[in-house]
Amino acid sequence: GLAEVVNREISIITTIGDFHNQTTITPQGAEKDKKVKTICLGHVNDQHYYSLRPKGWHENWYRGARRKQLLERRHFYSNDGEEQSNSLEESSSEEELTLPCRPSKLIGCSSQHIDAYCRAPIFHMNFVMENVLPKNNIYTTYRYEGGRSHIISVTCQKKWEVAGSVEEGLSVNIYTSSIENNRGMGNESLNAVKASSSPNLFKQFGKQVLVFKDDRYELGSEVVIIDSENTSPGFTHLKSEKIQLPPFFTEINGTFFLSNTSFYTGMNANGTLKNIRKLRLKDPYLIFQKDACMIFYCGKCPNWPKEASEWILRKRPSGWPSTSLLEETIKVPCLLTPKYHPLSRNPDIEWMFDFSFPETFLLKDNISIEQRYCFHVFKLLIDFHTGRRKELSTFVLKTIFLYTLEVIPCQQWETCPSACMLYMTETLLSSLKERKIPHYFIPENNIISHLSGTILYQLIEKVNVVREFPIMSVILMAESHGLMTTYVTDQIIEDLNHLSDVSNIHDSVLNTFIPAYAQITVTSLAHQKFCQAVTAVTAGYRMLQDLPLCGDDVFNPYENMSLEMFIQETTAGMKMYQVWWLCFFVDLFKKKNTLKSFTRTNPFKNIVDLMDDCPPGDLDDVSVPKFILQIHSKEFEYKQVKGSGFIFAMCTFLMQEGEYGLAGHYFRGMIKMMSKVLNDSDAIMAEVLQNPTCQKSKEKNIDYLMQAFITGMSSHLFIIFTNLYRCYEHQGQTGYFQEYIEQFESVCKNMATPSALSFLAEIGRSLGTSKKIKDVLKH
Repeated sequence: GLAEVVNREISIITTIGDFHNQTTITPQGAEKDKKVKTICLGHVNDQHYYSLRPKGWHENWYRGARRKQLLERRHFYSNDGEEQSNSLEESSSEEELTLPCRPSKLIGCSSQHIDAYCRAPIFHMNFVMENVLPKNNIYTTYRYEGGRSHIISVTCQKKWEVAGSVEEGLSVNIYTSSIENNRGMGNESLNAVKASSSPNLFKQFGKQVLVFKDDRYELGSEVVIIDSENTSPGFTHLKSEKIQLPPFFTEINGTFFLSNTSFYTGMNANGTLKNIRKLRLKDPYLIFQKDACMIFYCGKCPNWPKEASEWILRKRPSGWPSTSLLEETIKVPCLLTPKYHPLSRNPDIEWMFDFSFPETFLLKDNISIEQRYCFHVFKLLIDFHTGRRKELSTFVLKTIFLYTLEVIPCQQWETCPSACMLYMTETLLSSLKERKIPHYFIPENNIISHLSGTILYQLIEKVNVVREFPIMSVILMAESHGLMTTYVTDQIIEDLNHLSDVSNIHDSVLNTFIPAYAQITVTSLAHQKFCQAVTAVTAGYRMLQDLPLCGDDVFNPYENMSLEMFIQETTAGMKMYQVWWLCFFVDLFKKKNTLKSFTRTNPFKNIVDLMDDCPPGDLDDVSVPKFILQIHSKEFEYKQVKGSGFIFAMCTFLMQEGEYGLAGHYFRGMIKMMSKVLNDSDAIMAEVLQNPTCQKSKEKNIDYLMQAFITGMSSHLFIIFTNLYRCYEHQGQTGYFQEYIEQFESVCKNMATPSALSFLAEIGRSLGTSKKIKDVLKH
């Protein structure tokens, strides 16, 4: 029936174990002299039906799209010779661009700009990028694992200095809600990605005193001279005027050069290798766990090399970094690390001016969330569509990003993120064509000068795919990673096919984007992804309010619609408690007041009324309708902690959305209330006697029922303690759990289960109280 309706041949490939079989269904109405397009579906193991693509499709999909687009452009240009001329002029000017400041129509463009190269409106690309690759699906190590103090122990931090893309939050992967990927369907979910960087750990090896060749120093003093003559830009030699012994120094024509080979592993003074224990980083996702990158450097330059003076003086159209930030940055030392230019004639005595610490200083705390997000998407797309080529490392992409920060206005990163991503892609593409990407701090250092023409051609071809087909590049990458966020893209692509000019955006908003935001809101709510739902519903509402901006003299019937009314229309047909939670998070994240509509006709309690004798919290004034409390109530809930079911659900949702501070506050309140009941035998007796189970029991074994309630409450408290510890862990504050360790020990002993005692031991190791907890476990 489906084959007849869509007039397509359907080929179903079935595999069960080693058995393979293929069934092809051809529509009866198909014309015999015309080849009918085929849809391939897979019935693989217990999964049916999957849409299948030919092997190696990701290497060739863009070729067919390019042919189709070329035919469309020829037809379009044949009707508009002037447009063709303008387009050709723009493309030819792009070929001549040079870093760092590339003129482009993408700089400072509005959301209604249509990119001439891919012929897609920024308006549509913004939507696809922000909703197919939302921020909450982007994995960065520190974001999910509680900061540096969790990833790298405090002891390690005292011995090593930390810098690099992980420390900056720029090492990125896709994070899906499903960690498990047992289906074997080729989805590249979190546990299938094998490349996640660890922090770069730096340590000085030796006590060399470094001076530049041109600086004044006492003749014969114990110094190592930085001499950049006869080296590639960005690299240098280190030499001594005194006789020096191997293995640290090498003699060449009577001059003693500091050798870099000893610094790769670390050596003792007698030339024997040091026994360096491999450092493992704490990471719950074991697939990401690998040895940290440990770098031994010979010292910090007394000041930046003169080759970096251009960075200090050059003009920056965007105003970033500001004058004050620039002055602070040049105070951060440059290192000399044992790296040599790939084409060096003397690789064993060449050293690199390493600006890892200035880079980290600039990028860790001095860029916005939107700027970081744009880089994440840029890196994910380049990594995916080039196959994670080592030639386009994070360092290379970060260099493009740093130059872009100097060019694109700060506001544009928020209003037109796709234009910023496209500009970085365009810059990378043009730089590869020019065979030159200048080092950010030392522009004379071309960081891709060693790449062959063949490699550059391969990279250009793949990067051009992202530049030419940005929307499909995002969608295909998201699909490949198993993200379920691509369900709204069909209607966006369909709208693009009908969009002839920018004036149609008004219709696109009403007929495509608002329904798409509604669909995202409803789907996100159904999966309890509240942050995603809030983002979608507020973005849709804001777009509706700004509708007059999309066209001149166009009446906007939704101009006076309130946010509450928009939420009600968007979530029509959903259960009332789901809508309440949406409004709860809208008020929390967007500082609105949409919950008041629920309390006009429903009896309610404020959260402060549910928290007996607990410290004030930021959510105390939130009004919770009675029907919400009933939904989250427990059958055997204690009267003294009535409403704990709702509080627990609220804290769980808050943790899920990254609000660990708020969740931790109310977890502490629950612990205080429940511990008060647990320590009061009279209160427990009263609860047991009033409990329906006790009243229905004929024997009324009070001791047994009391013990059952104590065990049940201990089990509940154990979960709360566990979540509180996780909240502290994500905030890098596990030491704060120390005040609860005795209560937690008591709860674990009441439960006496292997899982509880095992977790107690884990926390003991983390807090450094292992010996005390071992004594507890013995008894």
